[in-house]
Amino acid sequence: MSQESKIEFFDSNMMIGRFASPKVHLFTVPHLEKEMKFYEIKKGMVFHSFSWWYNPQEGNKRLIQELKGKKNLLPVWVLLPFSTGEFQEKKLKKELIKNRIVGIRLFPKDHYYHLSLWNTQTLFSLLNEFHLPTFIDLDQLDFNELEVVLKSYKKIPLIITKTRYTSNRILYSFLERYENFYIETSNRSYRGIEDIVQKFGAERLIFGTNFPFFDPGQGLMRVIYAEIEKKEKKVIASMNLERILGGINYEY
Repeated sequence: MSQESKIEFFDSNMMIGRFASPKVHLFTVPHLEKEMKFYEIKKGMVFHSFSWWYNPQEGNKRLIQELKGKKNLLPVWVLLPFSTGEFQEKKLKKELIKNRIVGIRLFPKDHYYHLSLWNTQTLFSLLNEFHLPTFIDLDQLDFNELEVVLKSYKKIPLIITKTRYTSNRILYSFLERYENFYIETSNRSYRGIEDIVQKFGAERLIFGTNFPFFDPGQGLMRVIYAEIEKKEKKVIASMNLERILGGINYEY
């Protein structure tokens, strides 16, 4: 490979587990490891499909079991508000620390709740306490609710995935106003990376491939062939994510 392979890639957006689509045929840890080896992706943040489409508690449990002993695959849990008792705050705190969870995913529309603080205040207070990076797909968002969360919980690195160029006029306003707001790269359109780097700096982009929905190669190429400086590619490829994870507050 070319000298660009010297860029170390740390993938923020990977999923394992069966999914109800014929297009998703790579779903096990060995599948993921094979793809990562082929594309020279050093590390990955991984959540489980069961946590999204079946039951968050069961999926989170399966994730820990399936990633056991895999030091380069870091666990991401899916959470819910505490109001129904499906997650209990004190118990959850202990489990997050015990399992060294490095990120959280929220699916408010698919899981039928709101990001409004009347529904999520205790959950976001916990994430803010631990400085846990939190991932939300663009199609799960209400932007007015998001704005309140960003304003209220500035220690949560909030990373938006599945972004579209048609939302740039909204997303760029968030980038301008909130330093804890980031965009994941896997769905950026033509020159989408270059435009954000020029306007806001490479520090606002988090590398991800959206595996297994996208082939990892397309995510790599977006960064490798972006018309930006080599040092900016390195920042996007892994340094931003390493910095964010280094800020997680599990010192208990």
